[in-house]
Order: sequence, then C-alpha cells, then structure tokens
Amino acid sequence: MGAAGMLLGCAMLPCADAAVAHPAFLPDADDFRMQRISRLATETNWPFTVDEGLLLCTYVLGDPAVYFAVTEDGDASDTRILILADNVFDLAVLNFFNADLFVEQIDPARRLEMVRPYFEIGARLCDQPRGTTMPSGEL
Repeated sequence: MGAAGMLLGCAMLPCADAAVAHPAFLPDADDFRMQRISRLATETNWPFTVDEGLLLCTYVLGDPAVYFAVTEDGDASDTRILILADNVFDLAVLNFFNADLFVEQIDPARRLEMVRPYFEIGARLCDQPRGTTMPSGEL
C-alpha cells in the first residue's frame, strides 16, 4: 500500500498518524497510549477482579487493540493483560489464561455488556498521539 492508500485508510479510521492505519503495522512499546483506571466506591458494573489497572490502546494490523493491564505486587515483570473486545468470542477465547481477572459467575453476554464501556474508552485512547499517558478520568 502506498502513501496515498495509507492516508485514505487514516481518513477512514480515527487514527493519530497514517503509519498506524497500514494493515502491516505492528506496534512496539512506544506506540501504546495509556490511562490508569480504578473502580469507584459506588461502581456496580466493574468487570474486573482487581480495583485498578491500566487501559492501553495501540493499532494492530490497522485496527485499535484495547487491553487492561494489571501489575501485581508492584513487580513489572508480573504484569497480566486482558484483551478487551466488543464481541463475546474474543473476550472468552483471547483471555482464556487470564480469565480470572474478570468477575466470575456471569454469562458471556453480561460480561460483554460490562466490558464494552472500557473497550470504547480504550479505543478512544487510540485517537491520541503515540506514547500518550492520559490523566485518570479524561476520556
């Protein structure tokens, strides 16, 4: 795909620059945007078993990819990640090994309903320049 194709792709996608709209784009650490999120005391639809973490977004193969990351016991080498998605299949299959980070005992449709707002906030992070760290509550 040439430069014109990348610009057209970026015009169709809400992205911060043309390079990330390219279908062959694979991110590195500097390509992520992040925002710390935490459970409010009055929160009733918090989908995670932990009370806080990082919402991350980057483009993978031309599409926004949203993650929820938790660093346990302050050890960065012990970071666990959930892939947030807007469909039941991806939520279940892609998070098989970290499913315990989701609240238990809910059906897949309810889990999707609880995760969707965080997926949407995370996808809006991808509208920010690469490397952005947003203050909590900004999006």
